[in-house]
Amino acid sequence: MLVVAGVTPLLWVGRYYFRGDTQIAYLGWWYHLGERVREGHLPLMEPLAWEAGNYVAEGQWGLFSPLTILLGVLATIVPDVVVFVTVVKIGLIVLGGTGTYLVARSYGARAPFALVGGLVVGLSSQSVFIDWPSWVNGQMGTALLPWAWWFTRRAMAGRNP
Repeated sequence: MLVVAGVTPLLWVGRYYFRGDTQIAYLGWWYHLGERVREGHLPLMEPLAWEAGNYVAEGQWGLFSPLTILLGVLATIVPDVVVFVTVVKIGLIVLGGTGTYLVARSYGARAPFALVGGLVVGLSSQSVFIDWPSWVNGQMGTALLPWAWWFTRRAMAGRNP
């Protein structure tokens, strides 16, 4: 259901997920990171990069995140970056909803109610109107927070996270 919701805006705006900060900042960062990683370097400091050259201090970039590094490498090898970003963002929508479903189930929610929780998080207005089209960093937070919560609950219960 979240995939259908994620694809729906594409019926009106084909580049719905490739706007704002995504095309202006994030894709360029991912691409640059991917190029540098493929060359065997992790760009800790880029003095010539406008305003955000200290990537270690700029936590928003997620320089040490395996997910960000993977996105960077993939951005350098995919044939169409608009399709790539669209797939990534719809994947994040599904990831956040699935994580929320698991968190709700871990608290004892019955499956139908956990499903509603996953849909609500996946389709929340902040995500739909700001994160989906533009701010992928916020979308990553929405997608990954439920998973971190679920893994933490499992570890605290003595199960393998």
